[in-house]
This record gives sequence, structure tokens and C-alpha cells, in this order.
Amino acid sequence: MSKNETFKLSLISIIFTISLLISLPYIPISVDSSLLRIETQLGGYEITIPQKDGDKVIDLKDFKKSKEVGESQKIVLSLQDENMQNREEVLPSLISTIERRLNLAGISDFQTGQEDENSLYVIIPQHESSERVSNLILGTGRVSFKKVKNPDEWSQEEIANFYTEIDRWEDTGITDSDMTGFLYTVTPTGESLLQISFTNEGREKFYNEAEKNIGLPIGMYINDYEYPLLMPVISENILNDRNSDPGISGNFPQQDINDLNLQIKNPLPVRLSLLETLIMSSSMGSNFIYSYLTAFSIGLTIVLAFFVIKFNLLGLTYVLSLALSLPLFAAFSKIMPIPITPSYISVLILVTGIMTVVGYTVLKSIVENTKQEKPFDYALYQTFGKDKGKFSASSILVFFVSLILSFILTGSAKSFMSELFSGMLVVIYFYTLVFPSIILSFGGYKK
Repeated sequence: MSKNETFKLSLISIIFTISLLISLPYIPISVDSSLLRIETQLGGYEITIPQKDGDKVIDLKDFKKSKEVGESQKIVLSLQDENMQNREEVLPSLISTIERRLNLAGISDFQTGQEDENSLYVIIPQHESSERVSNLILGTGRVSFKKVKNPDEWSQEEIANFYTEIDRWEDTGITDSDMTGFLYTVTPTGESLLQISFTNEGREKFYNEAEKNIGLPIGMYINDYEYPLLMPVISENILNDRNSDPGISGNFPQQDINDLNLQIKNPLPVRLSLLETLIMSSSMGSNFIYSYLTAFSIGLTIVLAFFVIKFNLLGLTYVLSLALSLPLFAAFSKIMPIPITPSYISVLILVTGIMTVVGYTVLKSIVENTKQEKPFDYALYQTFGKDKGKFSASSILVFFVSLILSFILTGSAKSFMSELFSGMLVVIYFYTLVFPSIILSFGGYKK
């Protein structure tokens, strides 16, 4: 076996091992004896990636399941003004705004509807944060800036009282209508910076107020809350560049800033209250995953048995190649992450079917060539060299189209395209690297 073939087999082994470890659920391993003590685990890992704006955690504990496949959460919301006269017009408008917010926030798997004449509901999968979704929905999207009513009362020792005593503030007249949103940036020192992006008129209004309140705090209120979100003290150097938007340094989670921008750009027509959050069982049945895996395993076993009967020892190359490739598809669904949905299951069946067709076509071609007394190397080249375009062109086309669409589309269409391009990537990996390498290692003795 050449060095090139050995390298390919080593690479396949590494990819398979990593994919399998990612795909596995949490499996504790504990050994406690007089000779050896081990406390570790297989699968279910949490990978922390250090970043300037805070560590990013990739959760590999479990597969994310859609609301149809796994348990879901039902968030019930009601109108604060139950005596509203035009609720028939307001509720559809509310639902439209909520759907737009959720789609823009990257939450594609959800369902909205009207619960009764005064309330509506949002259903999300169990893996989504109900707290984040509730906050994202309930925020009115309104922002206002207030100044200290009596400057003589201000001191750093009184800062806690200024946060909690709402009668110490008065309006400046600066609101979200004077803004275009918030910008999140990270300074060279790694500190996050919240930049308030004003319109030209809004910026002038802000600096006029800042000039009158040097050394005093300005309260920033969001979503009609009674208490200020931020209370920065105006320093004199803020007036050095009145053409630039002001910024506030601190520890600001980027996701919270993004959600706040979505609320500002998609304001609620009326205010809502959270009634309750309920846990709902899978709409496809609690044992759906088990039933599907059982049916898939039986079908796959029949196909693998056919390959072994049809192609003898050579059929085992397909069996092994399939076993080395499928864990990569499962690993993609955890890393990206792609939730387990009915469409995901369809893509898994499609990917397995394509690899089965490729496997049958390849092995049949090799057998026919070797029966004609052609060298095994020639039969392999004929199949993976000259004839590979028969099954590679379509899969490469689908891969690139679905990859591009996954960046363009939103909602469930985006999820489906992500499933499809990761599936096609596994198919390409199967017939360009795994299958030819395994066949060559099994059939090399026929050269």
C-alpha cells in the first residue's frame, strides 16, 4: 500500500472518530480501583471557543429536535388592554410582527396563532430558550432618554437610588424615532462597546442635552420599562466630536443587542403580557425517533445484505464506506446545529439512497470490467476517473445551490437547505474519498 493510500485511510479514520465522538450522547466512564481511577466521558461534550467578546460554547450534549419530533414549549401571551375595541385588527398585526422578529432572530422552527379573543400563542422547540423568546416578543421596541430632574440631588453615592426611584427623572424628548439602532463593536483591548446610532437630527438633540448635563447621568430606557437599562455619566470629552455617534463601554452580550435592534425596527402596535409557558409533547408521538430508527435500521440491513450477496467480499466495501460516512452527517447536525425535523429525516433517507445508488453503480462497473479480464487498477480508474461525472455533477450542483440558498433564505426553508447541503457534502465525501480508498485497500490484491 502506497503512502498516499495510507494517508487517505488515516484521514478517514480521524474524521470518523471525531464524527462519532460528536454524535454520541453523554456516556459516563468511571473506574475506581486500587490500581486505576478514571472519571471521564464519551460524547455529550461542550466545546468552549475563546473570543474577544466572550467565550462561545458549542453544546454537543444532545441532538436538537424540532417541535414535531421532540417536546415543545407553548408561550401564551395576552393583551394588556383587554377592553381594546379593535382587537380583530390588532391581533393579526401582532402575530405578523412576532413572526418577523423570530425569523430575523434566526428562530426558524415556531408556530404562532390566536388562543382566544384576548390572547395568542407561540410554540417553540424545547431546545430554544423560552426566556429569550419571551423577552424578544414582549419588548415593545420603544427607547427613550431621560435626564436628572434635580441636578443638585445627584452624587455617586446616590446612584442606586437613581436606578430605582423613577420620580428623579424627566424626559428629554429623545426617543427611538431619533435612532436607527444600536451598533455592537469590540475595542482592540477586547472590551465590548455599545454605540448608539442616531439620525442626524437625533444626534444633534442628544449632544445639546449632553452639553447641559456634563457630570450628570443620562438614563436610557427600553421597551417601556420603568427603570433605566443604562445610566452613563456624561463626561466633558463627549463633546469633542459631535459628528460621531456616542458609545458606552461595558459588558454587553451581543445577542441581547441584536434582539433589541429587532424590537426597535419591528415595534409592537400594543403591549403584551406573559400568561404562562407550557410543556407540550411531540405532535408525532413520544416514540417517533425510536420507531423511525428501527424502520431505518431494518431497511438498511436489508440493503447491506443485498450488497454482500450480490458482490460478495467487494460488497463489504460499500457496507464499511457507508458506516464510515453517515456519522459525519450526524456530526454536522450537532455542530451547525441542524434540528432533527421531518425534513432532516427525509434528507437522511435521500443521502443514504444516493450513496446506495453510487455504491451499486460503482461495484457493478468494477465487476463487469474485471470479468473482461481487465486489470483491477483499470476498472477502478474507469469507474472513479472517467465515469465519475455521471453521479458527481448532480450532487455538486445540489450542494452549491443549497449552500447559497441557506445564506439567503430564512425560516424553515433555511433549515432545509442547511440539511440538504450538509447531506450532499457527505455524499461527495463518500464517493471522492471514502469509497475509492476502501475499495482499493480491499481489492489491491487483484492487481
